[in-house]
Amino acid sequence: MKFLLNELVKPLLRRGGSLLGGFLLTIGVMAPQVDIIVTGAMALASVAIDLLLSHRNRK
Repeated sequence: MKFLLNELVKPLLRRGGSLLGGFLLTIGVMAPQVDIIVTGAMALASVAIDLLLSHRNRK
């Protein structure tokens, strides 16, 4: 059970931010300019959180 948690669940959760960031960027392509800025900021924050969690998990 611990193997599944470490090898499957944790990496999937860590990559959720990248997935959300990519999804938000695809939505931003069809949005007005202000929405694009907000969507880009949210996408950047999602990826940053993903990277911070990944860094924390490695320590």
